[in-house]
Amino acid sequence: DAKAEAHHELERSHNRRKSLQAQDAELESRLSEGGGLTKSPLAGTGIVETIADGAALLERKANRRRASSAAETARAEKLDATAKIDAAAEAERAANQKKALAAMDAARDEKLAALEAADNEAARERTMNARRAKKAADAERESRVAEH
Repeated sequence: DAKAEAHHELERSHNRRKSLQAQDAELESRLSEGGGLTKSPLAGTGIVETIADGAALLERKANRRRASSAAETARAEKLDATAKIDAAAEAERAANQKKALAAMDAARDEKLAALEAADNEAARERTMNARRAKKAADAERESRVAEH
């Protein structure tokens, strides 16, 4: 998953940085042991130029490694930031979904209460109409009985 991949990338970047730091420290110690540039009996033989060219090549390689490590670090940080943004977005979606479900439940409850109230009103009205009809029928019967 994305979190495990991001964690793996961060570990790899950290290990590369440590390796580059160790290589830089070793290069510094080797250069400091040489005691700087002094006139050598090898001057003019081409060996000094070859060594200087080799040192320049090593420095270019070290610079490329540093740039690559910086790019890996930036990529890992970008992955981490993306993972955080995704997690926040997911949390927001979940909260919104929860709110929407609660609103739908409340609307449904209100609708059911309104239907129940309407049913109760209709039942009360039917009962009242039945009583009125019964009273009218009773009054009609009593008036017929009274006429005879």
